Amino acid sequence: MTDNQYLESVIKTQCLSAEELKELEQHRLEIESLLREKIGSKPIIKYAGSKAKGTMIKENYDLDMVCYFLSDEGRTLKELYEYVKGILSAKYIVEPKASALRIKAQSNGSKIDYHIDVVPGKFIDETQKDVFLYVSTAEKERLKTNIKKHIVYISESNYKDVIKIVKLWRTRNNLRIKTFVLEILVVETLNDEKGLSLSEATICVLNNIYENIRSLKLVDPANSNNVLSDILSPSDKTLFSNKAKEALDIINDSSIDRVEKWKMVLQYPFSSDQSRSAPAVCIKREPVGSWCSDVNRNDQ
Repeated sequence: MTDNQYLESVIKTQCLSAEELKELEQHRLEIESLLREKIGSKPIIKYAGSKAKGTMIKENYDLDMVCYFLSDEGRTLKELYEYVKGILSAKYIVEPKASALRIKAQSNGSKIDYHIDVVPGKFIDETQKDVFLYVSTAEKERLKTNIKKHIVYISESNYKDVIKIVKLWRTRNNLRIKTFVLEILVVETLNDEKGLSLSEATICVLNNIYENIRSLKLVDPANSNNVLSDILSPSDKTLFSNKAKEALDIINDSSIDRVEKWKMVLQYPFSSDQSRSAPAVCIKREPVGSWCSDVNRNDQ
């Protein structure tokens, strides 16, 4: 097996099963039905996030549902956020985030995470393109963006498999970087690269993280005023760079079989005895969250 074949096999293991997708879709339909029942047909409710972009991985995922009100809606963004929260709270456990509402349920005394975030917003005009999102952590409590542009930018790139591998690496290392920021980082790194294999492209991304993450400027393709790289704190950037260096040191070690080194980087068990100890497989962690859940602390 080549290193590329191994990485492709890893991606296959990160696909949700038909049963898991069906359950996720059922929950989505339930939530949309509740919102439609209380709000009516006017808001635009649709998929966003990794599901719409084709970058979802099983080990760490959530389904983003946007609920966009028309531009003539009289309520403020904060009022709309609280309005949607109130509707959902009548049936679900709702955990507020900066811009999103995390949906959970109660069963036998335990919380069940539906892996669904509802993101309320309001179109800025009748063209129904750009939107304002409520942001509890921003000074002016709002962010202008365009989720459709995000979806097109990522889904039409040729790097979705690379994104999945890098997302898995991030999750296994408990790195605090939002999914959308990571997706933009991958695309921006590889846009000028041609003919790279999956493993070569992933190494290219790791090199960029190691060498440039402290100074790298990543901008929202839907709004150049949103500097996504500013979301990362200096300490997070340092940790991110150090973890990339650790991965690169393993990859560049000629004494390790090329498949085994990727198992080490992604923290999978070894298939054969090696001189190094194999890290244990990490258990499933709480989702790192969507970009909408924690946006740039500097107001846009």
